[in-house]
Amino acid sequence: MADYIFYPAIALTGGGDGALDAYDGNDLNDGDVAIVVNISGYWVYHLDDDSAAEESSPDVIAPDANAGNKRWILQDHVDGAAPNAHKDSHDPEDGGDPLDCAAPAELAGVQDAAEGTAHSFARSDHAHQIQHAITNNHIVTIDHDGVADDDYARFTASGLEGREPSEVRSDISVDISGTVKNNLTLYYAHSLIGGAAGALDAIASAGLSNGDGAIVITTASVYFYWLDDDSGAGESSPDIIAPDDAADGTADYRWILAKVQGAVYN
Repeated sequence: MADYIFYPAIALTGGGDGALDAYDGNDLNDGDVAIVVNISGYWVYHLDDDSAAEESSPDVIAPDANAGNKRWILQDHVDGAAPNAHKDSHDPEDGGDPLDCAAPAELAGVQDAAEGTAHSFARSDHAHQIQHAITNNHIVTIDHDGVADDDYARFTASGLEGREPSEVRSDISVDISGTVKNNLTLYYAHSLIGGAAGALDAIASAGLSNGDGAIVITTASVYFYWLDDDSGAGESSPDIIAPDDAADGTADYRWILAKVQGAVYN
């Protein structure tokens, strides 16, 4: 009984490494067997040493070297095909070979994007826990059922709540007229002296209290003052300004310049 040799290959022709026609005809014997397997399918051949048929791949393949009459004759062929559908077998809920799944990590705060290292997957309806807090680099959430458009925000222990303007004034101890609730008042004027309406020295001294503040906004500068009720210093605008109606009981009242901001208007 003759000894037959099995020859594996991964390509039919081309003469390169792994091609069926790259086997030297001098090494081949009648009845040898070859199988070619690649992504396109597989082919089974036997060698006919006196075929002399014209090469016609894939049915008849001649060795590139020393072919003589030797030819590889196709016996069987199966086209490559996609694997059978089996995704349902890996369903994490009820598949026979379910994928491993785990709960996603909580979103505790600001973090960089990362691929992760877990050997499990997250389901499409997974939910991250959002760990809100009012600490550095954490996510702040709304902590108030009644937040409305145009509200202001105030921090609570758990996040932010909405505050209406009236509530904000109460929070910072200022009433709607601008009066601070410790009985100090902030006054506004648009000139320093002259006694006319809108001038700082025209503000009635009888209503002033020690520590009151004033802001004077002119076309050239913004001036910030506080009231000293026992100064008695001589008037020297803009540094010291006396109310025009200063009299008994208010004679020593003076507006003392605290700061001036120049060239705010052109």
